[in-house]
Amino acid sequence: MDSYEFDETQKKFIENSVIPYAVYLYVDRRVVTLAVSAGLCELLGMTRTEAVDLMNNDMYKGTHPDDIARVADLGYQFAVGGEVYDAVYRTKSRTGKYVTIHAHGRKVRAKDGTPLAFIWYMSEPLNARKKIEAEKQLAATLGNIMRDENMFHKNYYDALTGLPNMSHFLSLAQEAGEKAQENGNVSKMLFFDLCGMKSFNGKYGYSEGDRLIRTVGAILKNHFGSENCGRIGQDHFMAYSVSENLDDELNAVFKEVEEANDGKTLPLRTGIYVDKYDKIDVGMAFDRAKIACDTEKSSHFSKFTYYDLKMRTETILRDYILNNLEKALSEHWIKVFYQPILRAKNSHVTEEEALCRWIDPDRGVISPGDFISILEEAKLIHKVDLYMVDRILEDFETKKKEGIRPVPVSINLSRVDFFMCDIVQEICKRMDKARMDRSMISIEITESFAEADAEFLKIQIDRFHRAGFKVWMDDFGSGYSSLNSLDEFDFDLVKFDMIFLRSFEKSGKSRIILENLLRMTKDLGLETIVEGVETEEQMQFLKDAGADKLQGYFFDRPAPLPNVIERIKTGMCFSADLPDGTTKIPEKVNESLKKAAK
Repeated sequence: MDSYEFDETQKKFIENSVIPYAVYLYVDRRVVTLAVSAGLCELLGMTRTEAVDLMNNDMYKGTHPDDIARVADLGYQFAVGGEVYDAVYRTKSRTGKYVTIHAHGRKVRAKDGTPLAFIWYMSEPLNARKKIEAEKQLAATLGNIMRDENMFHKNYYDALTGLPNMSHFLSLAQEAGEKAQENGNVSKMLFFDLCGMKSFNGKYGYSEGDRLIRTVGAILKNHFGSENCGRIGQDHFMAYSVSENLDDELNAVFKEVEEANDGKTLPLRTGIYVDKYDKIDVGMAFDRAKIACDTEKSSHFSKFTYYDLKMRTETILRDYILNNLEKALSEHWIKVFYQPILRAKNSHVTEEEALCRWIDPDRGVISPGDFISILEEAKLIHKVDLYMVDRILEDFETKKKEGIRPVPVSINLSRVDFFMCDIVQEICKRMDKARMDRSMISIEITESFAEADAEFLKIQIDRFHRAGFKVWMDDFGSGYSSLNSLDEFDFDLVKFDMIFLRSFEKSGKSRIILENLLRMTKDLGLETIVEGVETEEQMQFLKDAGADKLQGYFFDRPAPLPNVIERIKTGMCFSADLPDGTTKIPEKVNESLKKAAK
C-alpha cells in the first residue's frame, strides 16, 4: 500500500474542524500524515504545512526527554497492530514551557479496508493543581510501564534520545533501502562515533555525557529525520540517506555538533557505505560503514570517510582469515620460519628468531602485516602464538634427530596474549611437557606494550624471569618512550628496530644516534641486537660501535626448518651447530668477514 487519499469533501471537513486531531496512515513502517485539523494547527501554533512536516519527520519534537521513548513506543505499537492509542506526555508549548498533552486514538477502516489512525490531542495548562494531577497520572503510567516486563522487551526506541534502537532502526533502513532501489535511488549507510566519550564522562560527569548524546541525537534527527537515524548504544549512532548532497549535509552536522552543548562537545567521526559494490543486507552495509569509520581511529576532529574498494578487499581478507583460522592451525598452513641471530665478534649463531608465516593453499602467502593485526583486533592472536610454541618445540626434536644442536629461539608475543589467557603458565606447561629447558625460548615484547600497560607488564616480566625465561624488548626506537622503558623495565636484551639503518647511507645523524644508544645500553648492562642489517658497511659499523649481536638479510633470510637444515648441511647459511661443532659460513659473507677482521 503506497498511500490513501480522502475525497475533497472529507478532507475539507477534517481540515476545517476546530477539534485538534489528525489522521495518519502507516506505510513501510513510517507515519504518513493524511490530514490535520485547524484545531491541531492552532494548538501547535503552526501552519498546516508546518504541522504536516512535523508529524511526518519529527512527531515528538519538543517532547520532554523522559517521555520520548515511552510515547514513541506506544505509537509504534498502535501503528503495527494496536486498535487504541492512549498517551499522556509533556511537550513544549509556543511559550517554551512544558504542557501536558493527552493523545487518544483509534483505528478506523476506510471503505476500501485501509486502516486509518485518528488521534485527538488535548492540552492542559500546567497550573499548580493540574500540574500535580498531570504528574500523578504520568507517574502512574510510567510505573505501570516499568513493572511490565513485556513492554520492556518490546521497546523499539532508545530511552535516552528517543531515536529508534538498533533492531528497529535496521528494520526501518532495510525497508527504506528496498524502496530506494525500486525508485532507482542509491542507498547510503552512515555510522557515527563520538570520539573520546570515556574521557568526556570523566571530565564533566555522566549527566553531561548524557546531555551531549541527546544533543547529537537531536542534530542527526533534524538532518536525517526521526526514522532515518538511530542510536545503537553508548556513543554510536547510525543513519540512512539517499541524499545527493551528503557531504554538505555532514559538514553542516559537524558544525552544529562543534557548537553544541555550550561548547562541551566531542568530534563526530563518520563512516559511509554507498551500496554500489554488491547488494548486501542492511546489517552488513552498516558493518562496512563502521569499518570506514574505524579507519580514522587516530583522528581527533570530525571527519567522514567513504568505504572504498581497498577497504572492501581488506574486509574480504579479514573475513577469510577469521573464518579459516582454525583450519589454518589444524592443517599447518601457518608455519614457523627461522632467521639466525649472530654474535658480532665471531659470527656464530647464538639464537634464532621464530617468525610466523601463513602459506595458504588458495591465496598463497598472506603477509604477517595483514593477518596478525586482524587476529589481534579479534583477540585470537594467542591461539597462533601458542601454536608457534608447539611447533618450535617439535622443531627442537627434529634438529636433534638430524644431528644439529638447537640454539635458543626467540618468539614474539602480542600484548593481547596476556589478556586472553595466562600466557606465562601456558608456555611453561608446554615447555615442561616437552622436557625442554626454559632457557631455550626467549620472549620478545614490543616497546608499544611497555608504553600502554607499564605496571601490568612489570608483573609479567617478573613472572617470566622467575620461570627461567629471558625477556627482550623488541622494536626499540620505534616509539617515543624508549629511554624511559630501559629504566623502568627489567629487560635482558634490547633489540634495535631496523628504522635506525634505513637512513644509514643518507644521514650521518642516524650513525651518531645509534652509536651513542649502543654505548648507553651497554653501560646499563643490557645485551643488544641490531636487526635489519643488509650491507657489509652496516655490519662493519655495528661491530665497531659495540653491538653484541646482528640480524638481517645480509646474513640470511627467514626460512622454514627443512630449508634451514639443508642450508646448514650444505654450508649455505650460518650455524654454530654442525655435528662436528664447526661453523660453516656462506662464501660471500665469509669474504666480508675476512675484510672486517683486518
